Amino acid sequence: MVPARAHSSNALIRTSIQVAPDDIDGAVGSLAPELNSVDLAFAVAFLPTRVPYRDLGHKLQSSVSAPVFGCTTAGELTDDGFQQSSMVAVGFPSDSFAVHPFEIPNVQNPGEAIFRSIVTCAEDVRRRGVGAFAILLIDGMSLAEERIAAQCDLALGGIPLFGGSAGDDAKFESTWVLRNGEFATGGALLLLVETNRPFHVFQMQHLIPIGAELVITAACPEERVVLEMDGIPAVEAYAAALGRTVDALTPEVCERHPLAIRIGGVDYIRSIQKVHDDGSIRFYCAIEEGLVLSVTKPDDFVRRLRDGLESVTSEVEDPELILACECIQRRQVVESLGLVDDVASVLQSYPIVGFHTYGEQLRGLHLNQTLTGVVIGR
Repeated sequence: MVPARAHSSNALIRTSIQVAPDDIDGAVGSLAPELNSVDLAFAVAFLPTRVPYRDLGHKLQSSVSAPVFGCTTAGELTDDGFQQSSMVAVGFPSDSFAVHPFEIPNVQNPGEAIFRSIVTCAEDVRRRGVGAFAILLIDGMSLAEERIAAQCDLALGGIPLFGGSAGDDAKFESTWVLRNGEFATGGALLLLVETNRPFHVFQMQHLIPIGAELVITAACPEERVVLEMDGIPAVEAYAAALGRTVDALTPEVCERHPLAIRIGGVDYIRSIQKVHDDGSIRFYCAIEEGLVLSVTKPDDFVRRLRDGLESVTSEVEDPELILACECIQRRQVVESLGLVDDVASVLQSYPIVGFHTYGEQLRGLHLNQTLTGVVIGR
């Protein structure tokens, strides 16, 4: 066991540890004292599925004196760079934070009662003039992120929301959300966080439009599948916009050239999940007929990351934490381009912790290939 480090009574606790499949007790025994070194309001933990994560979550909650929330991941993120098979956690001290958790057990049929409860709580928070933001963690295989994010955002009435879709280490089989030591799939968890500290909710990306636009002319929105763009099979329209043949649309090409929609002057990414033999394209985010999509290309990833983190941390004085949700596709791009060490050198300058997701949420939107989160000051 690694002894807990000394922390001031109001410190945000950032901690992580590699987890061996046969040493769950050792991992929890090393990490829990860090979290227990401060009187916590709650903790957030991100756990890999490459280990017995159910046991890990249960034992972590049993060893920590505050409620633990979180989800499974597609990889982890710390100021040491990208991690794999790590458990990362953040402890929020009780003298600076309070949390109101709202569990949505079934995202396919959430009902209205849960959102009325969120409305009531959010109205009380705003009436008291308390600073607040919300974290949404959701089953990453549910195909319900857009609807749940939009409903939560509406219920929050202007309190900024960010979040991430749970992962399962790129197996794309089942993903899990953690509350009080228990994992559930098919659901979501909204954490309405009150704080007396300065904070800033943000989003950043590394992709820019190349000027080519496509209009969705036939689609199956419930399956996130586009059948036609500009009146021809979707793959043909997409290939032509890139100046390539259909045969050249490899997963790497699609990953580096996703499409985007523009809302309020800001481009939001719609990543391609799969190009089908029938000429259709499946996306990771909501699509519908009539949408205008812009073809994008990657900008300098490392420079955009450095500039983005410098910009968001300048929004608060003396930043102590960046809690981040980063798309698995950003990680894959970094790994394919051999930029892992370069990204790590950027991250080591910032107090960042988080996880790689199957999608990100920002206010009422579900996004891809972005990094969303909150930066919190001392």
